[in-house]
Amino acid sequence: MTTGPGDQRSDGDEETRDPGGAGGGQYGGGQYGAAPYGSPEYGAPGQGAPDYGAPGYGSSDYGSQPYGSPDYGAPSGYGNAYPPPPPAGGYQGYPTGANQMSGGGAPGGLAPRFGARIIDSLIIGIPMLIVQMIVGAAFGVGQALLDNTSPGIGYWVVSSIIAIVFAFAWTAYFVWFETTKGQTLGKQLLHLRVVGASGGNPTTQESLRRNGYVVLGSIGMIIGIIPFVGAIISWIIDIAMLVIVIVIAVTINGSPTKQGKHDEMAGGTRVVTTQ
Repeated sequence: MTTGPGDQRSDGDEETRDPGGAGGGQYGGGQYGAAPYGSPEYGAPGQGAPDYGAPGYGSSDYGSQPYGSPDYGAPSGYGNAYPPPPPAGGYQGYPTGANQMSGGGAPGGLAPRFGARIIDSLIIGIPMLIVQMIVGAAFGVGQALLDNTSPGIGYWVVSSIIAIVFAFAWTAYFVWFETTKGQTLGKQLLHLRVVGASGGNPTTQESLRRNGYVVLGSIGMIIGIIPFVGAIISWIIDIAMLVIVIVIAVTINGSPTKQGKHDEMAGGTRVVTTQ
């Protein structure tokens, strides 16, 4: 039987007979680009794969908040790159001023402040009396200094030196401790400290102003060495100091911040507790 050219084939020619047919080869067949261009399935993701551009694409946390929402841009824990939010009430700044001391900062009351002043007076007064007795005994006028009599020129020389030294020591005690430590020894024992107008330790000018009556008393000590007139002036100064102390006590007791008249004159210094 005679066959035509189209009827002659072998099994090995089956792959080349219809390259684009349903039997398909590897090129152009059903495995490569099976979905024609423009069909609904063209470019669709495989089954089970997340949709491209969906909120969870690539990471469950990435872009989880929609644009425009109140929490958009808030950290979602990715990489922990953002610092934790500040605590309620904000961060607490570091205290300024030299030699700041910890404490509650409540205003110091009249009673502990008065007690601290008595302690300071004893701390400086007792050594001054001891030095006076030693110096007086060394110059043979010790008993005269105690009795406040005038046996001669030696008494006036010794008493003048002692009065001048003690006057400066009395003022320097309060000014030095307040400006460098913020508290005298008496205030330290009773847990008080002086705060300057700017919040740190008082300045030298502030300390001199708030201890003006101490300065006045020191001047009275020096003037008191002048015969006759000095004694009268010293007595007047003592009365003036008593009036000043009463005014300070009344103003401290009547102030909600426990600031006395001397604190007001010093520009707004305060005495606060340290515990």
